Amino acid sequence: MIKTIALIAILLFQQTANANVGGEWFAQLTLPLGETNFTMFLVQKGGEVTGYMLNEVGQFDLKGSINRDQVKFDWEYPDGGGIVKISFSGKVDRNSISGVAKVGNVGEGAMSAQRK
Repeated sequence: MIKTIALIAILLFQQTANANVGGEWFAQLTLPLGETNFTMFLVQKGGEVTGYMLNEVGQFDLKGSINRDQVKFDWEYPDGGGIVKISFSGKVDRNSISGVAKVGNVGEGAMSAQRK
């Protein structure tokens, strides 16, 4: 009986625990105007996610959150002499993340990432 209760408690905890997104990722953002690749570094503390995106254009800080397997974060990216805000919302599945990135008023596109 005690073993059964312990097993149920473990299973319930696993269902409510946040996915682990900390570490280095290879990310691809696909927009109507083309594809952009990034190396993404994420730090996770509880439900808070921070880090940065890195590519040939530069390094861009990001900030967001995670709730179970749902991750959200924002960063800013230079575009045509200005700065555009990019907001990502997606799902974590072990060593991959997939979802949609909204790029300012430009539109949105698919974004995916694989853990390095």
